[in-house]
Amino acid sequence: MSKPLNKHLLLLILILLVMARKAPGQEQKRFDLSYYKGRAVSNNFGSLVTDPWIYKDSEIESIALAYHLDGKIRQITFETEGQFTKHSGLQDHWESNFLLNTRLTFFENGLATSISYGQGISYAFGTPYIEQDESTRSNRLLNYFQVELTFGLKYVPHYPRLFFRIHHRSGVFGVYCGGGCGSNFPSVGIRAGF
Repeated sequence: MSKPLNKHLLLLILILLVMARKAPGQEQKRFDLSYYKGRAVSNNFGSLVTDPWIYKDSEIESIALAYHLDGKIRQITFETEGQFTKHSGLQDHWESNFLLNTRLTFFENGLATSISYGQGISYAFGTPYIEQDESTRSNRLLNYFQVELTFGLKYVPHYPRLFFRIHHRSGVFGVYCGGGCGSNFPSVGIRAGF
């Protein structure tokens, strides 16, 4: 890990700790801690719904910390999220992702269900081999986004949830790298609030 990156991670942690402090007369902000695991597929993002998945021998395990921001628009809430991801199989490196999520929640009085979309940046600490082929080289720095479906028990302590997420690194149609770089990891995970 490079020294400038260590400074940025330390700064991010410091900012999160300051934001989490309870101000006088203010309710404590809520964090979520998540763990999820996924396996790479050859499908591009657009074909994940329409075509059978073609799995690759590459897996991820991720831990994520989300901070719920103030304000909402009807049932839509906003959160920031930081992740650390370990790749194994065809790839063997770490990845970090920082993003802003929007979340729409349904059925809050029963099995709380939500859908989420998040957008941010992703940095791979090694060469992301599965994101490139003979004609395209991937970059360590790419766009990151996720889509997620979550089910939880809102009135149980720590609000436990199960979720399905597409963990997606993208070159954004050539903005970060050539036309075909990127990866998709359909994933399942668990989440708790504190």
